[in-house]
Amino acid sequence: MEVCYACHFLNGRPSSTPPHPNLRLAGSGVFGTPAQPVTRYLQYRCDDCGAWLHQNTNAGTPAERWSVRDADARLRNADRIAAHKAEWPFAARVFAFNEST
Repeated sequence: MEVCYACHFLNGRPSSTPPHPNLRLAGSGVFGTPAQPVTRYLQYRCDDCGAWLHQNTNAGTPAERWSVRDADARLRNADRIAAHKAEWPFAARVFAFNEST
């Protein structure tokens, strides 16, 4: 799966560039010790293309830049869901059996 134009535009730009409107803040990467935590990046997920992006700090890689981390996450998640859906009828039969005994 390809990243959308807005994510492609951010990739490699300075971290001071604001996130585009379809990016949703998902977390941060904080490393180090409790006495000296180091925030390496803020992690965003695109609602359009499903890509994960990092807004890197000066401790991140690449430093002070936006980077696309996982452009195929939505596709892989769809494959996982499809694989599990094939198992769901079996799971429903097991549930029904367990409830009847």
